[in-house]
Amino acid sequence: MAAHLNVPTQSFLAAAPHRLRSDLEATFPGIKAKDMTIVCTCQRASMDLSGRGDAVEKEKDCLLEQFSDFAANVCTRLLDAGFWADYVDPCSGLPALDSLPTPIQNEVIPLVLGGGDVMAAAETGSGKTGAFALPLLQVCHEVKRGVMKGEAALSAPPPPPTRIQLDLSDRDASVAVAPDGASAQSRHESAWAGVRASHGFSRLLANSGPEAMQVADAAGPEPVSRVYYEVSVQDEGLVRVGWAAISAARELGTDALSFGFGGTGKKSHAGAFADYGRAYGRGDVVGVCLDWDRSEISFCVNGESLGVAFQGEEVARLTGADRSFFPAVALKNAEVCVNFGARPW
Repeated sequence: MAAHLNVPTQSFLAAAPHRLRSDLEATFPGIKAKDMTIVCTCQRASMDLSGRGDAVEKEKDCLLEQFSDFAANVCTRLLDAGFWADYVDPCSGLPALDSLPTPIQNEVIPLVLGGGDVMAAAETGSGKTGAFALPLLQVCHEVKRGVMKGEAALSAPPPPPTRIQLDLSDRDASVAVAPDGASAQSRHESAWAGVRASHGFSRLLANSGPEAMQVADAAGPEPVSRVYYEVSVQDEGLVRVGWAAISAARELGTDALSFGFGGTGKKSHAGAFADYGRAYGRGDVVGVCLDWDRSEISFCVNGESLGVAFQGEEVARLTGADRSFFPAVALKNAEVCVNFGARPW
């Protein structure tokens, strides 16, 4: 024997037969979920109690009445909660069956009710938004995946600059570098962000003279003896300037591969900070000098020498003939301009 009932239903009932089956089992203790066959369409929910024999026949009328009341109560509760309020038939107070949910809504609603997260797209027009946004999402995904794996960017990198400047490809994400590589800024108020120059310097190996200023990129550093550059502070943020190896952290002076001098009047190396010189800030010009022969790093502010900041073994062991050092700047809510010799000192 079989008992069938069709009742008008909300999309909740039509889209989630598994949810309806479990609710029915809790409502009717005499019937187990495995004995029910729930068939849902966009317009009806059908309950088949076949296979129960005389017991079903005796209880059929009561069960069908309870099932009808149960489905109606579910609809009422959903409507009271504000679900599909725009689809209510003003005459009957029931969901208007000519304004049923779309297929994507039928798929999404059970997932949301089950506590899941959903990202879905539906055709709402000509597809202009999707055609514009989806390629951007794909590129962002692929670039992020490549960065996480340590791979190179998908697109070919720009050719290296022919003159020394701040490197667009060697900076933290919050650092903005001008197209000419002569200035940079970071507006993060609570974290340092750094950028290195496009060219590095190595110890003098040939008779180039004490003032040799040859420069080259990291792949083929040219030997030099003494190098100098200047940084002009443009606003009230914090700035730290100095030298760093290509593998050093961009937060200057926090590891053993970089040396820094900050605007608070502190020098830093390998995470150790010590008083040095004086504080500097907006409007000041800081000179940064590395002397390979003496293994010394020194600074000046507005042309006034502050003396040697780092010297001896701590510099010598990092300035071997095969190592390049790069001009480097770290910023915290600050902007700077750099001069690598393109303008008069």
